[in-house]
Amino acid sequence: MTKARKTKYLTYIEDTPKYHYVIKNIARKSGENALIESRSNDIAVTFLEGSNIVRESPNGTIEVIKEVGTTHRKVKVGSRTTIYKGKKD
Repeated sequence: MTKARKTKYLTYIEDTPKYHYVIKNIARKSGENALIESRSNDIAVTFLEGSNIVRESPNGTIEVIKEVGTTHRKVKVGSRTTIYKGKKD
């Protein structure tokens, strides 16, 4: 298998530090799209601002839901996470 073909596999991209920017860009764009869609449908959005979890209502009111102690998440190298879309059966 050539190196060019390996880059098409998500696992390879996740495990290769020089391709982490791909995951970062996908996550950023996904978040931006979700925010735009939520606002256009008058749905409140919840996000982390500093060390607070806040909810912004469609009218612009911001409510602090909870203060969190730290915003850094420790993940072990090589750990895997499964992401589900919709309900998990």
